[in-house]
Amino acid sequence: MLFSLFQKLLLFLLLGSFVFTIFSEFDKLIAFPDSRIVLRKSNSVTISPKNPLRQEFVATRDNLQSLQFLTRSSGIREDENVHVVLYEENCATPLREGDLMSAPLDSGNLAVFHFPKIADSQGKKYCVALSYQREIDGRDNLRFFTMVGNNESSPALIRGGEERTGEVLALRPVYRNATLQEDLVELNREVSQYKPAFLKHHWLFAIASLSLFFPFLFFLFLLSGLPREENAISSLSSSTEDTGRLPS
Repeated sequence: MLFSLFQKLLLFLLLGSFVFTIFSEFDKLIAFPDSRIVLRKSNSVTISPKNPLRQEFVATRDNLQSLQFLTRSSGIREDENVHVVLYEENCATPLREGDLMSAPLDSGNLAVFHFPKIADSQGKKYCVALSYQREIDGRDNLRFFTMVGNNESSPALIRGGEERTGEVLALRPVYRNATLQEDLVELNREVSQYKPAFLKHHWLFAIASLSLFFPFLFFLFLLSGLPREENAISSLSSSTEDTGRLPS
């Protein structure tokens, strides 16, 4: 049975919505954490409504777009709110702010602060401040893992105005590239060591392109069936008329 024009358009819109949703979610997941920082579970520090946390760090690339934190508490619950503000080096001029969220894809104790990327971030020092507000059923405090500073000049963690010398938050900057194409190139390079040969280099892009091409080809085929449907209706009408004629 041939599809009607309305059914074809509806299927086409559903396919477009599906592809858009997949790409939107994929785009959110693309991220390149600073590979030089390994988040380790060591000592911990508590954050409470009366004791916020503050930490300085230096971005090593352009297009800083999120920060990862290693929490000792089991995730961020709905009745708990950790508000994050990203400042310039002086910890006085806010650049980005939002709430800390549990990381997607079941990432254990990883929490992420997402924000619109900062294009010219390389080599700049930033200050991040975390404050905790809980609802009635929320925990009194949350715990974040800390790590030993890399050297004596590493900026110390500050909790509620008190400096914790030699300790830094288990924090890792995350970056993107300027364009999606550059993101895909870097993503392909990063995962190449785990892929079989037929998924390396340009083969990955070819497979991804074909996986999008064939659904659209299928729907173009459905749309191309419309003239045949009209012809079928026309032939059926002609046949009916011929049947209804009396022989001379």
